[in-house]
Amino acid sequence: MKTAHITAGDVAWTTADVERMDGVEASERIPLLECLRLLENARLGRIVFTDNAVPAVEPVDFRLDRDAAVFLIASDSRLGIALGNSVVALEVDHIDQGDHGWYVAAVGQARIVEEPNEIARLSRLGIQRRSPDAVTFVRVPLTTIEGRYLSLTAPAGPFVAV
Repeated sequence: MKTAHITAGDVAWTTADVERMDGVEASERIPLLECLRLLENARLGRIVFTDNAVPAVEPVDFRLDRDAAVFLIASDSRLGIALGNSVVALEVDHIDQGDHGWYVAAVGQARIVEEPNEIARLSRLGIQRRSPDAVTFVRVPLTTIEGRYLSLTAPAGPFVAV
């Protein structure tokens, strides 16, 4: 069987990648290419990581760069100290006034960018710093991506415990 390559912007995926990541219910899931488009157009997300064995979440301004999310951190921040080469999740969502929307969650291993040419290239992406000390680039190659369409209007009504 031939492997097809699927691209969205600068991101390339093979059909094997799509099949591996496509294991959620078709009725509510967002197709992979649409997930990538939503991530590509988003600017603010949440990084989920562990801080002393406790789940933690921090907002980040990020950009999708090829197959990875890239953002800035302050090395001495809670996120900077905990990050290292940790596996993290990036979550992005949107809910409109009609209570409909979407979310995309992606997982990958965070890596501090140290190579000067790569830092110079990433500096041109327009990533906003969340603090004056945020000068360290982090790159998270996205190995798993899942998205769902949301509707906050429950057709069966609210849950009532009896």
